[in-house]
Amino acid sequence: MSQTVMEAETEAIRKTTNPGNSQSNQKSSMSNSSSGMEAIKKEAVASSNLSVNVSKGFVSLTLIASILLAFAMGKTARFLLIVRPQRELGNLNSSIELPKETYLFKLPSPVMKDGKVPPQTEYTAKNFDTTRSASIQSRFIVTEEGKESDTPAASPSSEVDQQADEEIHEPKGQHLLVDIAKVDSIFLNSEELLTTAMLELVRKCGLTLLSYHCHGLEPIGVSCAGVLLESHVSFHTWPAEGVITLDLYTCGPGSLLPFVSITKNLFAVPSSVTNEEPEVIWSHKFRGFSENIANETAVRADFFRFPIGVMTDYKEQIVSAQTDFQQVDIYDVLRPHSQSIEAYKKSQEGDGSYESQYPEYFEPDRIVFLDGILQSRRSGDSAYHESLVHPGMFSHPNPKRVAIIGGGEGATLREVLKHKTVEKVVMIEIDKKMVDISREHLPFWSDCSSLIGSTENCFDDPRVDANYVDAFKWFIDRYSGEAARTENLFDVIIMDAL
Repeated sequence: MSQTVMEAETEAIRKTTNPGNSQSNQKSSMSNSSSGMEAIKKEAVASSNLSVNVSKGFVSLTLIASILLAFAMGKTARFLLIVRPQRELGNLNSSIELPKETYLFKLPSPVMKDGKVPPQTEYTAKNFDTTRSASIQSRFIVTEEGKESDTPAASPSSEVDQQADEEIHEPKGQHLLVDIAKVDSIFLNSEELLTTAMLELVRKCGLTLLSYHCHGLEPIGVSCAGVLLESHVSFHTWPAEGVITLDLYTCGPGSLLPFVSITKNLFAVPSSVTNEEPEVIWSHKFRGFSENIANETAVRADFFRFPIGVMTDYKEQIVSAQTDFQQVDIYDVLRPHSQSIEAYKKSQEGDGSYESQYPEYFEPDRIVFLDGILQSRRSGDSAYHESLVHPGMFSHPNPKRVAIIGGGEGATLREVLKHKTVEKVVMIEIDKKMVDISREHLPFWSDCSSLIGSTENCFDDPRVDANYVDAFKWFIDRYSGEAARTENLFDVIIMDAL
């Protein structure tokens, strides 16, 4: 056996023969352990009584230093991640030599009317660097193409201009909103074509464009805003979807309604791919704060409430005319909640569908307004005029002579001529132009082609005697005072006038 193994055996024998020493060693070890625990407890108690005092100045300086450090880090990060890459991109773009016509658009400049000079104007602009803009263009007003104004202020060139200059500008105006779909995508992505159309619209509206600003967007699309002397004009395009929205607001007294058709002609450019007819939705509203606004809106309340003030799916002006006595407006409109543009289109297709077999059920409603007050509509023509005429006619046992006061649309005359006993109908209508408009644009109101013995148009029936004079004067001259008659009296008199 080795020496190590022998020493281990000797030590084991020693411990076995002397157990007292082993117990003594164990007690000594436990005593030392207990003393160590007490020392640790004393140190913990002593440390819990310690405190650190920090001055307010030290806290303030630490906070300020932290803020400055964070600001410096943010500034450095912005420069490294944003500013420097933009500068490098700009330097790269400026180093590329391109033909001038490839990056400069030949946009037209706004031009003053002949004989007028631009008003004293201060121009302020700010362009923001953005990767969403493929191009940024601005144009300012000139007196002639490419020539700044260098002439003194001139007097107005016409009496109309003088009245416009002397006009009191109140906080009110007119707002025209136009949405057009199915427009040619090339037109919608061309700043030059769009701005030319905008300038032509402004010119035909008789407005003054001081300046305009356009952004060509990435990947496609154009946004333009023009500053008018009267207010503003703007538009935005979605070439991929074939959509453009326009916004025209003016503070002038002239109505914007006549220019809806001009807007359509200029901006509703059919797609060169599909050749579909563009769809136009528009509305017109009076805006602002003025005593006259309430009066203007109230006078023509029906007209501006509907259809003019509503963005309906289909709204088409048939005629707008001022006669010697009244303003006549006739519109074709699809009635909301009861008619749809889809059904109307289907009725025009001739595909054998129910809509195409009965197109009269889906055609737009034709509405007549006189001085802005609703007078008649195709959807209510029969119900209104039948109830106006027949109760009085049936209450007479043998109506032969009938007088109609008003009735320029011809529908009241149509209902009277349905009675076979009628021998003479005297119609007294003050406005002959209203009758002419009805003949042309409301032929179904005066259609007598289905009446035996009558004519195609009720106004041409030989039993009809039309007098275009004031009805009250006509009756007074014939049936009052010394001129009072006892012969040729009327069996029935129908009032069809407001």
